[in-house]
Amino acid sequence: MYDWVVKVDPDAVFFPDRLRKHVEPWTPHTGPGSVYVRNCGSNPWISLMGAIEVFSKKAMQKYFDEKWKCESQLSWGGWGEDYYMEHCMNLLGVDSVDDFKLL
Repeated sequence: MYDWVVKVDPDAVFFPDRLRKHVEPWTPHTGPGSVYVRNCGSNPWISLMGAIEVFSKKAMQKYFDEKWKCESQLSWGGWGEDYYMEHCMNLLGVDSVDDFKLL
């Protein structure tokens, strides 16, 4: 099984072997904790840009188990999925790591 879940836009070019090098520092032999990768440091309103979104498997499990909290506690109508997921991960207490060279 894999340690990371990746959402890639259909018009993005994705090389899994390159991503592997980026997430290696956060992937101990026991697998990463509950974490998502913030990939944009230049926008003051959003740090998770939608071309590629990277979440640990544990972060996604937490989302599936507790997404009702995001749906009921966030005013998410009209948000893009990247903005929603960043705010939801934060609400659920999922840690973030920064990799502003990912995009």
